[in-house]
Amino acid sequence: MKFEFYREGKWETDDPSGYLAVNVDKGDWRWRLKSNGRIVAEGGEGYQRSAKMLSALRSIFKDSPQRLREIEAAWDAARRSHQ
Repeated sequence: MKFEFYREGKWETDDPSGYLAVNVDKGDWRWRLKSNGRIVAEGGEGYQRSAKMLSALRSIFKDSPQRLREIEAAWDAARRSHQ
C-alpha cells in the first residue's frame, strides 16, 4: 500500500485545445491510500494547509505505528519531489 498526497487542483479551461489543466498551486490538500493501483481509502475532507492534513492522518492512524511510518516516509518523498 502507498500513501499519496496531492492538492485538489483548480480546473481551468483556458487552453484552446480544450484539454483541462490543473493549477496545483491552489486548492485543498488531500490524501489517499492505494494498493495495486486502486484507491482503497481517501480523505473526504480537503485541508487548506498540509500540516492540518498530516495532523488528521496521524490522528486516524495513531494506533498503527507501521501506517504512521508510511505516512511520514510518503510525505518526505512528496516534499522532496516538489522542491
